[in-house]
Amino acid sequence: MKKKGFDNSIWLLLLILFAVISAGVILFIQLKPDPIAEDLSQGRQVVTLIMVRDGYDLVYSELFCYDPGTGQSAMFNIPAETGYWDSSLSRFNRMSLLYRPGNPERYVQSVEDLAGVEVPYGIEISREQLSDLIDLVGGIEIFLVDPVSGEMDGEVRVLPGGSSILQGYRALFYLQNMLPGETQGEFVKRKQATVGLILKRAGESVDEFSTGKLKRALFGLIDASFDKSSVITLLEELKALDVDLMQRHQMRGDIRDIAGVPLFIPQKSGRLFQEQVRQILKALTDESFVRRELMSLNLEILNGTDRNMLAARATDHYQSYGYNVIVTANADNNEYEKTVVYARNEEFFKAAGRIADIIGCHDVEITDVDPALEQDGWNGADVTIILGRNYDNFTCSY
Repeated sequence: MKKKGFDNSIWLLLLILFAVISAGVILFIQLKPDPIAEDLSQGRQVVTLIMVRDGYDLVYSELFCYDPGTGQSAMFNIPAETGYWDSSLSRFNRMSLLYRPGNPERYVQSVEDLAGVEVPYGIEISREQLSDLIDLVGGIEIFLVDPVSGEMDGEVRVLPGGSSILQGYRALFYLQNMLPGETQGEFVKRKQATVGLILKRAGESVDEFSTGKLKRALFGLIDASFDKSSVITLLEELKALDVDLMQRHQMRGDIRDIAGVPLFIPQKSGRLFQEQVRQILKALTDESFVRRELMSLNLEILNGTDRNMLAARATDHYQSYGYNVIVTANADNNEYEKTVVYARNEEFFKAAGRIADIIGCHDVEITDVDPALEQDGWNGADVTIILGRNYDNFTCSY
């Protein structure tokens, strides 16, 4: 009996089916939504949680916010030892214990609850991957007055004095260790500026990352909660990131020993931090808010109430925006009911208005400093803020 051959029409149908499926896959890939591109096109702020791990442990995280309308950005440091109330165990625990590599949803949710904002994007990276990423983007340029030495991973590391480009373990050492004479706050801000510089350098190299081996290397170093096309979109946007103008913020709180565990407890259960985040994200939308000429203004902040440390906390607040506060002191009396912002003269009135907006102050006036006093009796302040009893939690109530 003659064996039947495979019908050529069936082969043709299979080829057609294969072509249709292939075309569908290609179309799906091309039409796959790019959420960050959508946010940027709609002018929505991109909020991303950057998480650095050592093995399985989270050691460092920053909440990075970028406004596409103004090109302004901010970073909020989330200390690894930040505490939260674990209702399931009826005790305080470290938030970082919620982190799981490749599955950080619980930790991201805890940061959302703490900051009071939605965090749709997350980037995870290990210490080793961070080192490789720094190498990939050509290293980070720094300047040290004197050489710095210390121990890392059981070995003595040395950073040379002067200008240098750090790569590999030297860059990690610079990121992980306080420099001589550096305060904890300065250390955190330096790390934030360095992370911002790495983002910018990656953005400047985005064309190289778009194809070939570098692209595969990049995606091998970053675990993102969004697709690869969105990673490229974000880096493309960040090539113009102005690291000098990036606002760098820290939570206010205290380290407390709770059941033998040192935990960072945010002030007022985190309500101050939520208000700080809310105000700063709003400020990022103001195109003229952090312009360079404002950075050169001299601010004077005076406490016009009987509440202790009010001017000091307000000084920290304005310094976190990049303003130069030259005087922090008590006012001439402690009976001020309302907060008032004074401009030295009409030239500084608009700037004083923007400065007042930071704390929601509506009272802005011109003092008209006598030019004759500028040589004798004037303290050099261009804008003076007198805090009244209506000032609390970094905002004024009316």
